[in-house]
Amino acid sequence: MRRPMPSVGRRLGISPHGGFTLVESLLVIGIIFLLAALITPAIQEARGAARRLQCVNNLKQLGLAIHSYHAENSRFPPVSTGPGGAPHHFLQCYSVFTRLLPYLGSEPLYNALNFDAPLYDFLLYTSYQDGVAINTTVISTRLSDLLCPADQATVRGTIGPTSYRASAGYYLDVPSTLDHGLFWTQTAWTGPLDLNAAACIDGLSNTASFSEKLVSVQIGDQFDARRDLVKDFVDLSSVPAAIRECASKTAPTWGFFKVSGLSWVVGTMDQSLYNHCFTPNSIYSDCLIRGIDPPPGVVTARSNHPGGVSLALADGSVRWVRNGVEASVWAALGTRAGGEVFQMP
Repeated sequence: MRRPMPSVGRRLGISPHGGFTLVESLLVIGIIFLLAALITPAIQEARGAARRLQCVNNLKQLGLAIHSYHAENSRFPPVSTGPGGAPHHFLQCYSVFTRLLPYLGSEPLYNALNFDAPLYDFLLYTSYQDGVAINTTVISTRLSDLLCPADQATVRGTIGPTSYRASAGYYLDVPSTLDHGLFWTQTAWTGPLDLNAAACIDGLSNTASFSEKLVSVQIGDQFDARRDLVKDFVDLSSVPAAIRECASKTAPTWGFFKVSGLSWVVGTMDQSLYNHCFTPNSIYSDCLIRGIDPPPGVVTARSNHPGGVSLALADGSVRWVRNGVEASVWAALGTRAGGEVFQMP
């Protein structure tokens, strides 16, 4: 009697019941996990690259905006002015972003802004005029062009934060060195400084205009050295002194820390400016001098992009600057007429 031939499925090792064996199931699961392990980093890297590209585009828009402003006004916009365009007093400072609104597609918002009203930065209190709250609509507006997609900060309240800062140059003291950078700071000490492209003796391609700074997230009383800053009686007479002071002030017990980047409207170091004293993503905390208004200090560029920050230059281009850039090169990029000789990073 002839024995029946095994079925094709049995010859191929397939269960006669039409399912998978335990070994086959484990093999398939293993392959899936292996593929996931290989693909996930690539997906995350692609998402990070997309966020960085969007960030670069945002900075390029700011670069184009200052040149459009320059074309109409024959100068670059101020980074900090008081009511009515007068020299600012104490904390009544309108930022460079408020002047650039018409060139960022936000002309209605610009028209709604009352520049004649005082603007107080202390805890971002609401300003009143004749008993009526003013500029609240503008201050509470969030502009996507001023938010880096990699800066996943969740800001409480209805304030419009900014992930980008205008360059205040390279300085540590006040008021004699407020005019190192591309933009001018009009104060009661310095008076107006009309800076145009000709004032950039170092060249527009060698002068910083904007960079990134992480927004404070305001979570309880926790201090985040990458996002918050310390405001205290600090010695900022020199870079070595600033490093010693800021390195020691890593907790609010040394003074009190202040949230940063909560308003793109306010033109102060803690909200919309940065400088080139410390290199990008420095391990040292950002510091402001307590008791001087508006407070000077050290606020460096910081981002969530791995390895560095994006830097907009005065010619409208955007460069990637790594964390390990030479301090002298970073400082030179902050000045417009320092005469430094350096190679672009």
